[in-house]
Amino acid sequence: MMEKEIVQLLNAFMQKARDDSRIGLAHISLYSALHCHWHAKNGEDPLYIFSHVLMPLCKLAGLATYHRSIRQLDQNSYIKYVPSNNYFLGSLVYLKNA
Repeated sequence: MMEKEIVQLLNAFMQKARDDSRIGLAHISLYSALHCHWHAKNGEDPLYIFSHVLMPLCKLAGLATYHRSIRQLDQNSYIKYVPSNNYFLGSLVYLKNA
């Protein structure tokens, strides 16, 4: 994926989140961490994620806050989140086409 497309995706999120009263700091921080992780994986979609990897990146200390925030990002159509109950597999996140 080209750098321009990567920046456009993050800008689109920020523009939409700015006007959405349901989105708070935890959501923005988590989305930013997802975006950085996604960018490091060369725009791979879907992205396999693990809470223990993302939580330090987005500075969320509580597992409940992490799960609530990622579910709300999914419910509000910022991402598509497919949770996994398998510790070794990881959950799927789609940033594009959410």
